[in-house]
Amino acid sequence: MEALDAADSLKATGSDVDHWAALARFRNALEPGVQLAAGSQAARVSLTDFLSGLSVRVADQFSIVPNHTADDFEVLPFSSSTIEASEIGPGEEVSNQNAELSGNTLRTFQTRVRERGALPAFRLAPQSFLVIDRDAAPALDVMARMQQAPAEERAAFIRNPRLRITEAFEAHLRASGKLEGLTAEAEEQAIEAVAVPAFIETREFSERVTGITLFQKKILESFSDGATTWLPEAFVERLSAALSGMSKPDIQELRTKTEEAIRENQPAIVIGDMEVPARPELVKLLDD
Repeated sequence: MEALDAADSLKATGSDVDHWAALARFRNALEPGVQLAAGSQAARVSLTDFLSGLSVRVADQFSIVPNHTADDFEVLPFSSSTIEASEIGPGEEVSNQNAELSGNTLRTFQTRVRERGALPAFRLAPQSFLVIDRDAAPALDVMARMQQAPAEERAAFIRNPRLRITEAFEAHLRASGKLEGLTAEAEEQAIEAVAVPAFIETREFSERVTGITLFQKKILESFSDGATTWLPEAFVERLSAALSGMSKPDIQELRTKTEEAIRENQPAIVIGDMEVPARPELVKLLDD
């Protein structure tokens, strides 16, 4: 009956988003039929040859996976129904492993997002699709746009993705007239109701962003402790910004290059677009 309701509700004049959503509901309503033996009469009645091999998943939540330098990321799709059906206990954080896709299909989805942006549906393999829930589409849209933004803007998004996502949902709700006539408090509640569930702070994301923040704070504290009096004053702010944007492995590599330059009596090393004196004080600053 659910499958029939989905079929009856489809309107030919609808958009691609409506058609994909209807197909996803129709296919998921028939899911029990997939378990029937392929040659059985019941299987032939319940599913056509096309539908028996069709896989349509729905993503209505998303997260991001930052790279090691925290200036770029990949998108992870999630399904709230899959998460609800999982064995995640009360108070436990969702993991990247709970994503709706994995392996080759996940890599295909991430490549398509990076190359083509946010789409109503993504073809992952022959007869395999991921449909994006209409209500969650603004979250994927802002993630796809941030992947194409300058590195500094991407890094800022990684540190606080909810800000941009909330702004995107607010703009979407205003454009659709769903905030008209609401008080400021009611507007805020309406925006949060769709924006908050759309982004999942997975355990891995929280650990990664927290580690980045603590590392950058440590770098900035080293500068505020007067450890740069040996540098020209104009260099201090630029060097602070350059180091705070580096990952811990990059800092360690820079320290090794500085030591090598000192041993070889090189006057300076290049960091970003500036030459910094190769001195023991720089090694100590990098150690701090």
